[in-house]
Amino acid sequence: MTRFFWDALDAGGAGVTAYDHYPLRTTTFKPFVQRLVGRTQEDLEGRKEFADEVEKIKQTISNPYQQRRALQALRNQSAPAVDFDALFIPDSARTVRLIAPAIAAEDVITSGCDQRELEVVRKTTRSEKLRTVQLLGTNLWNNSDLVDERIGAAKYVQCSIFADSFFAQSQRRATRKFIDDYESAYHRSPGFLEAHAYDGAAILRKILEDRRPQSRDQMRDALAGMSRPFEGATGDTVFGRDREAQKPLFWLWINRGTIQEFDPEGPPPVPPVPDTRTGSR
Repeated sequence: MTRFFWDALDAGGAGVTAYDHYPLRTTTFKPFVQRLVGRTQEDLEGRKEFADEVEKIKQTISNPYQQRRALQALRNQSAPAVDFDALFIPDSARTVRLIAPAIAAEDVITSGCDQRELEVVRKTTRSEKLRTVQLLGTNLWNNSDLVDERIGAAKYVQCSIFADSFFAQSQRRATRKFIDDYESAYHRSPGFLEAHAYDGAAILRKILEDRRPQSRDQMRDALAGMSRPFEGATGDTVFGRDREAQKPLFWLWINRGTIQEFDPEGPPPVPPVPDTRTGSR
């Protein structure tokens, strides 16, 4: 996923400013986030203003305990170096529940759509000019545990954006009909496997009824030659020259404990943060 994302950025004229990875089963993400935003001890010591303040503290405070406290306070007050617009985390919801709070702990603002939260940050930092970072994920984020406000991680993924191949709360007409029929028959909501299986079977049935292929080659050609997209539970499906199914994704964002669908061609669900000093965005 990282490779595909990186290639897409390059193709679109954007760039990657930093990249990091962590071992499997990592549970503490503070060191990795600090490296991304330049808040490790080595990074801070490379900042002239930080080094000057450290020297001043050492010269004016002789008590070792008070000196350590002052140095720690200085490290905590040092602003993160946020030179990127978005952070892509292609991992499971369980891991994101650990990463997102670690990002917030380094004073990186990710709730760009929440004007009330931004106002609190402005008053706390006494700064009118804020730079927010957009969190981006994959379909692995489509998990109710990630946005459950009773668990505690939900506020740290507020405004995040990701995509999936199926969304059971979608209001698309064909998707809604499939979900209603499925819930009526089985008394539970379908997942992406059920939705794709349904579409696959429905496409085959339509080909058999309309074209009546008599061999594998004829079936393959009929699928490749579909004149109109098949409108199904997972979107309008056609087949490319590589014989892979092509269909639009479900674009999703997190808003106050809920996962909601949005139109990528419409207004962005997470608007740019206005710069109140200049009136620009």
